Amino acid sequence: MGLLKPHDINHAALHEAGFVLEGLEIPVRTPKGNVVVDALLHHPDSALLVPVESKSGSNIEVSQAQRYAVLDPRALVTASNVTMRHRIEPTVQPVYACLEEHLHRIRQGLDAEKLFFPVIAVGGHTIGFDLPDVASPLLLSMFPRTRVTLNGPLPRLIELDHESPVEAYTSPVKAELVAALARRKDRVGVPHLAEDVVPYLAWYPLTTKNTIIKKVRQAAEEVAREDPSTFEIRRTASNDPGTVLLLKTPEDNDPRGRTQAYQALARDRNRRRAVQKVDPNQLDLLTVLDQVDDDSGETGEEEL
Repeated sequence: MGLLKPHDINHAALHEAGFVLEGLEIPVRTPKGNVVVDALLHHPDSALLVPVESKSGSNIEVSQAQRYAVLDPRALVTASNVTMRHRIEPTVQPVYACLEEHLHRIRQGLDAEKLFFPVIAVGGHTIGFDLPDVASPLLLSMFPRTRVTLNGPLPRLIELDHESPVEAYTSPVKAELVAALARRKDRVGVPHLAEDVVPYLAWYPLTTKNTIIKKVRQAAEEVAREDPSTFEIRRTASNDPGTVLLLKTPEDNDPRGRTQAYQALARDRNRRRAVQKVDPNQLDLLTVLDQVDDDSGETGEEEL
């Protein structure tokens, strides 16, 4: 995805080639069953669709790879709601993405099934493109034929998704709500809050998007339970995603108290100080000091 982002520290090779991101986690029907496309790239000028399967490990799922191989371009267009700019019959070229150290095993697994998909291999300092000659000539003419050197570390563009637990959303949701307080807002709609917390929300299909919005609302409800004097969740119906009411803001405080008010918001209200166990045979330090003071006083009077 970083290769599609212009104005980044790293070379956006796919953006310069004319590719755009059309969607994430897109379920598509195929003659061999459903497959969920991790990311869909589109080259509008040529109507080339590039469904990408991302692998963190070293093995492919054979049945999944076979479903990618029989993806119908029209079904992919329908599932992703891609807007075709020209009257050109769309074509499909699946691509796998993996870590550089797993490239050999991924290629070996694909070759065993006679699936000669291009593979994008991401390393610590470069991104390589393993492009079989039998791949789509159109894609071969547009994908980089050399490695892309990274000028900086790879950004983690997707911190949260529909599979993340609600607990993972709580801190980012609270941070966005505190930012809204600083801007003196009096309410924030949960869908808008979800867009701030998950910047790529618009690229997900409706069902996945709704799952993320629900988790954002649940995280906001937890934040409101921790601080009911500052936040309140309001819903008008069961299908209402909800609105977070911002009841007060530290900006209304005297300037000398604003920092402390924001610091209080940042603290975990549920945190309790650990109670230290005291050995009953341990001497009380204050008592010992009092005794030392008394002894010192008596000695001083005798010396005088």
